[in-house]
Amino acid sequence: MAHEPLPLKLLTEKQLAEAIAVSPRTARRLRAKKILPFYKLGKGLIRYDQSQCVKALGRYRVSAQGESKAQN
Repeated sequence: MAHEPLPLKLLTEKQLAEAIAVSPRTARRLRAKKILPFYKLGKGLIRYDQSQCVKALGRYRVSAQGESKAQN
């Protein structure tokens, strides 16, 4: 049985900023630096997939001293 893809829930910049606990300005900067993935759906219409953004931010996680790399 083939798995159906989950429906994509896209967030506005303000919604994403609230979800990841940053300001909308910071979310804009992270998008401009190509740190946060986004969808450009038209002139000025930007949307984000929260799960993709959280995954992208995970690359910037700094481990605590002595933390096992296997836990990342």
